[in-house]
Amino acid sequence: MAIGNNVYTYRWTGPNGFVSNLANPIITNITAANAGSYQVTITGVTGCEAIGIVEVAISNTPVTPDLIIPSTVCSDESVSIGTSIVLQNTNITYQWYSGNVANSTLIGTTTTPSLSLGVLPTGIYSYFVIIEVDGCTSSASASETVEVIEIPEAIVADPNPPAICEGESIELTTFVSGTDLTYRWTGPNGYSSDVQNPPIIENATINNAGVYQLVISRNGCASEPAVVNINVRVQPEQPTLSYSGAACEGGTITLTMNVTDATAYHWRTPDQSEQITVQNTLTLNDVSAALAGNWTGFVTKAGCRSETAIPLEVVVNANPNLSISANPSPICENNELQLTASPIIDGATYEWTGPNGYSAVGINPIIENITSENAGTYTCNVTTDAGCTNSTTT
Repeated sequence: MAIGNNVYTYRWTGPNGFVSNLANPIITNITAANAGSYQVTITGVTGCEAIGIVEVAISNTPVTPDLIIPSTVCSDESVSIGTSIVLQNTNITYQWYSGNVANSTLIGTTTTPSLSLGVLPTGIYSYFVIIEVDGCTSSASASETVEVIEIPEAIVADPNPPAICEGESIELTTFVSGTDLTYRWTGPNGYSSDVQNPPIIENATINNAGVYQLVISRNGCASEPAVVNINVRVQPEQPTLSYSGAACEGGTITLTMNVTDATAYHWRTPDQSEQITVQNTLTLNDVSAALAGNWTGFVTKAGCRSETAIPLEVVVNANPNLSISANPSPICENNELQLTASPIIDGATYEWTGPNGYSAVGINPIIENITSENAGTYTCNVTTDAGCTNSTTT
């Protein structure tokens, strides 16, 4: 090197056999073997020398870090990224980047091996980390991704359906659907189902009443439970029918159900027509043969119906037919008068009354030696063995 009229020569020596005659040599791709004392000898044209020594310290390049990050998190969870590389050095800095090495953004630096990102919007994110120690930087870690999964919302079709009666069905439904969703229904009496719309629960009992819960999950991210409140009302007791007994046409019959706490009593006639009372009795006046036959019924309470009662046969006996005559008519005194009743009914009793205190029992009584005192109206009353009566006069 020439400065003014002076010419100098340079000789560098150093570790690992280093030699150079340049004034300002550059050592490329240094390693720890290049650390140590470097000496330069400068010689002028007069032969005078100057010697200088410099100490070069070389730090190792930091190890390439890994990046620790969950592969998936739920949308309500805080995301943290970190590395397993922990160096005991006060001059260490962790540089955190989003994206990949070719296209990245520095999102933070820390002196500890982790960074909290907080709660992130749903989506897929990539991150990597670089370590700097004493001014030396590591290679970038591999870029790792995390998917933030949206938590589904569980919605039931009807959270408070109308109360049902024992024996009716329960239907659980949600309109939330998706191929990436899983479903979990739970409820009373050990109930569980893993399908979106479970099979209908048939013939419900009191044991099926209570709260049913639905949790919907997407890739392990579970919703808050949605609930369905099922109220199952007790079915009223099946009634037993009884009645006051057989009656004659025109008489009165009282039907009774043994259940006393029902809201309404439904009575089914033999021709399947229906009468409804709020008492457990039904009185039938002026009965006819049309009311004879099998009666059934059921009760209702709190909107629930009992099973139908076993049929009860109600008997209505017919009143007897009766016609009478007196022969001969007109009749002369001292002759016989024949009274006649028809038809002849087995087991029936025929009772006659007439003028002058007349009375007789029988189908065809005879009045002998008739006089004017026997003239007048004669009445016959017939009574069957069922107690049904009819009367007529002549």
